Amino acid sequence: MIRRLVVLAVLLLSASAARAADEKRFTLSAYGVFAATSTDYHATRTFDAFAEEGSITTDYEGGTGPGGEIGITWSFSKNFGVSLAGTFVTRDATATYTANVPHPLYLNRNRAAEGTLDVEYQETAGHLDVAYIGRSGSLDFSVFAGPSFVNLSADLLIDPTYSQEYPFDSITITNVPAVQLEDSSIGFNAGASLAYRFSDSFGFGVQGRFTKATMELLPGASAAGVDVDAGGLQVGAGFRFSF
Repeated sequence: MIRRLVVLAVLLLSASAARAADEKRFTLSAYGVFAATSTDYHATRTFDAFAEEGSITTDYEGGTGPGGEIGITWSFSKNFGVSLAGTFVTRDATATYTANVPHPLYLNRNRAAEGTLDVEYQETAGHLDVAYIGRSGSLDFSVFAGPSFVNLSADLLIDPTYSQEYPFDSITITNVPAVQLEDSSIGFNAGASLAYRFSDSFGFGVQGRFTKATMELLPGASAAGVDVDAGGLQVGAGFRFSF
């Protein structure tokens, strides 16, 4: 009787080990992503001209744009896992400015000029998430959330250059230089994914991820910082490999 129990226990342990060996604990994902929402921010910069103070006020729109994501998920149990992902996005960004330049002959008589420029805007982020994982037939799904480390690189407009002619009642903007600034911040992200498995190791998935991190771009010691809420909603699709 004891021998039979020992044999049964060995068989059960062997079957369990074989089953565990067949389980795919890691999933590697490679997605193309798209920033589906824009992020807007505002800046005002002052400068000296003709013994008075001029200004340039700019409304920035970090629009939509493409990017990519690479991630890996470790399933430490049937329904829970930990994932690490890195994303990058380049947005189609514009800067709409209004420049107010003092008059060389009269006090308190600023000349105004407006314009719109294309500017650079890029986000990179790392996400560390806890995921709930489920399966129904050939479909895998998950919901996840956790902290994000986000880096932002963006252009800010600085003092404009302009031309003027007598009687100096108007100006023509000839150039508005931009400086590229960076900042990093810790925020959060949350999202969900759905994948169809063509086999035990290969599938195609779609994903939505919302990220938010607030940072400050500092154009110089004498200029005010510009607060930017980076992130937003990103949607993606791509391939998944389990092993």
